[in-house]
Amino acid sequence: MNILLTCTVLIVPGILPAVVIAGRRPVTPFLVPLTTALIAGVAVLAMFVTAGSLVPWFTVVALTVNLLALAALLKGAWLRPGDSSGRYPWVTFLVLLVAVVWPLVVLRVPVIGYDAQAIWLLHAAMVFGGHNTLVADMTNRSYLFSNPDYPPLYPGLAALVYATQGRLDYHLGVAAIAVLNACTLGVVGTGVMEAVERRTRALRWGAILLMVAFLCGAIYGVAGQFAINGYADLLWAGAAVGATLYGLVLSPSRRHFVVACLCIAVAALAKNEGFVTSVIVACLIGARMFTCRPQGVRIWLRMAALGAALAPTVAWIIAVRSKGLSDAYLGSSAESTLTRLSAATVGMWGQLHLVLAALSVLLLGALLLRSHRVGFGLANPAWLWAVAVLSTLAIAATYVLGSYEIHWWLGSSVNRTTIFANALLLTDMAVWAVVAIQGVDQPAWPNPEASAKSRLEAADLSSALARP
Repeated sequence: MNILLTCTVLIVPGILPAVVIAGRRPVTPFLVPLTTALIAGVAVLAMFVTAGSLVPWFTVVALTVNLLALAALLKGAWLRPGDSSGRYPWVTFLVLLVAVVWPLVVLRVPVIGYDAQAIWLLHAAMVFGGHNTLVADMTNRSYLFSNPDYPPLYPGLAALVYATQGRLDYHLGVAAIAVLNACTLGVVGTGVMEAVERRTRALRWGAILLMVAFLCGAIYGVAGQFAINGYADLLWAGAAVGATLYGLVLSPSRRHFVVACLCIAVAALAKNEGFVTSVIVACLIGARMFTCRPQGVRIWLRMAALGAALAPTVAWIIAVRSKGLSDAYLGSSAESTLTRLSAATVGMWGQLHLVLAALSVLLLGALLLRSHRVGFGLANPAWLWAVAVLSTLAIAATYVLGSYEIHWWLGSSVNRTTIFANALLLTDMAVWAVVAIQGVDQPAWPNPEASAKSRLEAADLSSALARP
């Protein structure tokens, strides 16, 4: 019965907001748990800066969000009958659901990683204790090793699981985060399927869907044990890949933009690296809006939405800084900057196994498929690569400017901090594969607007010739 209550609490609060945001699309069910986790993170923020315990604040935030979603739904401007994009949306959802859920069968044997217990589940226990316990423990220097300033989305959701069970249960906390990891990969998979046009033949559509399912498995392979042992790295990385895909690869429509904003909010509130990467993605999405200036779009309204997506994490940073909290790894080091830079370069490059393959695919795609990619309404791949490069440089700068002994630090973390870059490069190669499969026997379109105009002119000419 308690498990049923836990599932209900983790699913129900996020249903209406997710439906309002995404409409009736394959991505919507994957957004539901992520939306609930975001609500839990905001509830922790409210509890930290005021008083009380998690459950009342979660109830208040969830009711507020759902009332706003209901108002938007009743207005009728958000959910349209045609919101379901692509062919066979339920088949897409079910296949990708199987692809992202089957690796979770290993949870039958509980696995809890060191950082999961020393950082994330410890923070969740603090949140479970309420405002006084949370503030006292976070400001206790004995817990400085656990980076108490880390964002509260993960601890909030795990503490919510504890509350539904009435006790601390680390295994269920890890399972809840593993489900969130799977949902982020579901968002990535459905995002790649958004690049598939409705007129694509069924056989090719099925081949693309199978390829996208393998993409989800490949990202699981990149993450390895960190996908299921309670670490937060795949959570922020998957959400950030989803934000990049929906905001900087697919067309700049409203239905893509709102999903990107939700993914930005999740990635930013999941971990510090996620916040830095989310800022990068948000800035590039804003730059893309000003560059392409899509018709009928209020650009400044979208800028406000991007700011709102980052606002909870910014508020958390201000709140924890007001308590004198900061990252444990920031400070001076006895090692020279050159030594740290050399070690960080070698260590990170050793984990970026997909760079050369992704560059080869990028070069071939630019030479052979560029016009097809434009014709399908996809953005220039430079946007995605800019995110990968800037995020990697930001993480490398953290290694160089940090205080921990660099070789130990790299050995204990570099295989996690590069998950995002590798997952993003895999996604880029998958998008190029989608373009290739769809465009293999179609004419190249130098400009989609010119192509549409040409088709209209041809139709007008045909109708004119058909008149007696």
